[in-house]
Amino acid sequence: MTAANTPPRPTPQANRPPAPSGGSFATVEPPRSASIYDQPLPGYGYARSTYQPTAEQLARDEARRAYWRRNVKTPIIISAVLVVALLVVLALLAFIAPRLGLTTAATRSLIAGLAGLTVILLAIPLITLMSILPLAWLALAYHRREQRKLNPETGPMAYRSRVQTLLWQLDHLLDTAERGVAQGGARVTQPLIGLHARAGYWRAFAQAVRRNFTRSN
Repeated sequence: MTAANTPPRPTPQANRPPAPSGGSFATVEPPRSASIYDQPLPGYGYARSTYQPTAEQLARDEARRAYWRRNVKTPIIISAVLVVALLVVLALLAFIAPRLGLTTAATRSLIAGLAGLTVILLAIPLITLMSILPLAWLALAYHRREQRKLNPETGPMAYRSRVQTLLWQLDHLLDTAERGVAQGGARVTQPLIGLHARAGYWRAFAQAVRRNFTRSN
């Protein structure tokens, strides 16, 4: 009876192959861990790729996201909140302070200082954007120069940009259209010119004949 009621022993798992540790296309779902990857993406009830990242790749991605949140998103949000708060305080002081009787020199100086600080905070991102454009152009020019060193080209199309190629194609299209219009106009005007010349000839001939008969009479 004891042997009959004994539950079956689990089979040993020593001979089973180890589960893939990542960096392969073996499974669909990512490994279960305390990560953002455990939550399905909005609009997707399944993984969009069969690739399973490794633990090192997931750690690097988590560090990248943490760096982005800490050093990029948070300062931008704090700066935006400060600017909005300064604008609200400036508007309140500008429109409500006279009604409250706060028309002293200190109040006017505070309003002017807040206005200057708001302008400075608004000018900082604009100056940054305007400085990024020339830096991006310099980086692109340097990248193209390095690519030319690595991949030398010859011929009339060497190192031509897509914009220049597109402008050449547009110029060729306009030239073709101009030649077509000129040829079509010549085909239309030549018969008209010939008909007008014949009509003038016969008109002059008729006038000459009429003059001859008029003189004889």
